[in-house]
Amino acid sequence: MHNHEDRYILGSSEKELERLDNIQSLVFQDKTFETLRLAGIKPGMKCLDLGCGTGNVTSLMKDLVGSDGKVVGLDANPDAISICIKKKHKDKTNTISPSPLSSIDNNIDFIIGDIYNTELEHSSFDFIYSRLLFQHLQHPSKAIKEMKRLASNNNNGIICTEDIDHGLWLSYPHDLHLEKLRKCLVRLLELSGSDPYIARKIYKIFLQNDLKPTGDSYSVCIPMSTCPHNMMGVSMAETLKDKILSNKLISYEDFDIMLHGLKEYSNNSQDGLVTIMGFRVWSNC
Repeated sequence: MHNHEDRYILGSSEKELERLDNIQSLVFQDKTFETLRLAGIKPGMKCLDLGCGTGNVTSLMKDLVGSDGKVVGLDANPDAISICIKKKHKDKTNTISPSPLSSIDNNIDFIIGDIYNTELEHSSFDFIYSRLLFQHLQHPSKAIKEMKRLASNNNNGIICTEDIDHGLWLSYPHDLHLEKLRKCLVRLLELSGSDPYIARKIYKIFLQNDLKPTGDSYSVCIPMSTCPHNMMGVSMAETLKDKILSNKLISYEDFDIMLHGLKEYSNNSQDGLVTIMGFRVWSNC
């Protein structure tokens, strides 16, 4: 994932990083905590958060492994890693190296790296996790192989992935603008070479890589009466605007109508509910 912008269709603008930090992290926080516990994260483990974004999950993992554990967040996006490091050091100025650390002597650390080739030491982690990463990957099986390589062998290491299926968005009352946004997102993911429906397929990919996975699904429900959760669709549309228009998925006029409709649904549909289907898969290595 050296060319981050080509792979992650939402980009790394200030607006997108704010969406990751202040909306998406809140929407998925409870389910992520549940996933980590189900998959077997424990105090004292050394963990890796692949595609860590702005570091919210990495911080949650740090709390779960405790003072005797260690957590590393890795992402291809230097801007996201910069935010992570600023959080860690309370906004002090830091120098970021694009190379993996030779040793990790803090409870939590962040590095810029390639998901497919992290350059981290073989069998060096007890627990390896990714959230909402695989929908952006062109080569998901290659990423699973790297996760296996990094996991402690002898059936001790655990790898775990969690993603959402972009074929399974529901809204009630049904909102045509949200459906239009979903279709635009699906098409942009396809144009980037990734798979918007990968979440339902990850269990099989684990099997193809000689793993014995446990699979589970869940729904994330977003009440339109809950702020800022209700602004997730609006924020995503604003972030994707340039790519939607440059790829001529809809016209400028239709985009404005869609965005206005999403805002109306978010702000005025107090009985509205958006539901997204998530899949989580984990296995010992």
